[in-house]
Amino acid sequence: MNLGADDYLAKPFEAKDLLDAVRSRLDHRSTVQKVATAQAEQNQTLNHALTKSQRQMAETQKIADIKDELLGKISAELREPLSNINVAIQMLQRADSTDERDRYLRILKEEYAREMALLSQVDSLRSLLTPDNAKLLQSFDLLSK
Repeated sequence: MNLGADDYLAKPFEAKDLLDAVRSRLDHRSTVQKVATAQAEQNQTLNHALTKSQRQMAETQKIADIKDELLGKISAELREPLSNINVAIQMLQRADSTDERDRYLRILKEEYAREMALLSQVDSLRSLLTPDNAKLLQSFDLLSK
């Protein structure tokens, strides 16, 4: 009777054979239920992990977007002094008098100082812009997105 056919009884059969068949079916059902329960628990655990990972990924994407936006703004801010420096260099090359040269050199020095100050701010900002700080700044609407 224990040959694997748990729902088959050979005729004639005895009460022991019937009990063995019923016990085999009950054992099989119990095993199937345990496997199903274990799979359901595993699915639930995986779903929670997936949801958590998706949440973390969304937060990471939001922070990456904030950093991209901030870098875009910084890039625009850095371009303006460079444009002014370029214009001052061109005007310096065309200057006829010493007063004009001195004026354009002063402009170059001022724009250079401005550029260095911006670069210094970028370095400071990089150390301050952690994921937690970005969330805090965003919560006070100091950063968009």
